[in-house]
Amino acid sequence: MLCDPTDYGTYWQQYILKPVGSEFEYPYNQHAIEVLTDIENDPDTVDILLFDNGTSRNKAGKFDAAEHPLYSRMVHYRINEKNMTVRQIWEYGKERPELFSVWRGDANQQENGNRIGVFNVRQENEIDGKSYIEHCVVVEVDREKNIVWECYGCSMTGRNSYQNYRVTRKAIYGNNEKNIDLNQEVKIRLPKTGKEEG
Repeated sequence: MLCDPTDYGTYWQQYILKPVGSEFEYPYNQHAIEVLTDIENDPDTVDILLFDNGTSRNKAGKFDAAEHPLYSRMVHYRINEKNMTVRQIWEYGKERPELFSVWRGDANQQENGNRIGVFNVRQENEIDGKSYIEHCVVVEVDREKNIVWECYGCSMTGRNSYQNYRVTRKAIYGNNEKNIDLNQEVKIRLPKTGKEEG
């Protein structure tokens, strides 16, 4: 079990993974767990990426809410199933408490190693005189936490709320496209119908 051992009885303690390393935090309300490629080729370990909402972090008494605002994050853990240990490898979002997501969220690793996170932010915002209750921020970062791409989504309908649960990146063009040359001017070609004039 990958969880804060607080409030778990004696029986359950034997199943809770023990943290190793100085930079470690348990997840508090997680989503979208993804098993990553085994980069160490160690049969005893498994790497996972997940989205940690963090909604119960302060309730667990780990931090004082006044001094530590709640935050959500994408986080990469390495679990050693033989030793029953867990190590935190990487995280993104703690440095951006403005992205705190009360619920939902996503974390995906891309083929190039970048990670895409979906943060559903619940806060009152005003844009062009219109009030928004919730909005969504999709952010792609590299392993060094540099922002590669970021998108802000909001809605002007209903409750003025825009949320996403999961986002997946898809290529615009397939790998087998043979008739697309991005270095040439676009030419529109219409099929002949037999009704052309002249």
